Amino acid sequence: MNMTESGQSGYTGVMNTSFLDLPPRDLLIAIHNNLNQRFFADDKIVSKRLFRSLAHGTEAPFIAISTEEAGEVRSVLRLDMSGVTGKLNFRMFRAALAAHLYRIDQALEAGDDCNVFVNKSDSRSFIYNLPGVTNDNGHVNALVSGVEVDGPGTFVVYLIYLPVELAEAASNDSSVD
Repeated sequence: MNMTESGQSGYTGVMNTSFLDLPPRDLLIAIHNNLNQRFFADDKIVSKRLFRSLAHGTEAPFIAISTEEAGEVRSVLRLDMSGVTGKLNFRMFRAALAAHLYRIDQALEAGDDCNVFVNKSDSRSFIYNLPGVTNDNGHVNALVSGVEVDGPGTFVVYLIYLPVELAEAASNDSSVD
């Protein structure tokens, strides 16, 4: 998923595609709730298995949303670790995810826009630029969520580790553990 900042910082419009007509804020709430459930509320052993599966490149069923216009729309969850510095384990992943979910909570509670960056070449994909930044023994990592249309009635929710340059920039704007 190749993302660039949209000309409109803080895009708050409706993501109009053939698969879903839902404001990015509402989709972010669904993503937040599902990530919280899958990695913090569910049994830790189940969560760890899911992380390991994602870390090995397997996607997992994630969200099902029913809309009047599109009917039922389903998503899968994928993990993009290409930007990870150091070795990623479940503890470090959960720390970054907790920080990311905290940033989402802050934005939602403040009524802020979701800081959405839209892919200029393909408006069917975007990133929520609310990074969860961690520093583990000098290895700075930043985790964000992204969405991409996968086909009719399906989309992918990505957890993306930003490249080190972006992670370090994000650490200047965020509280680093």
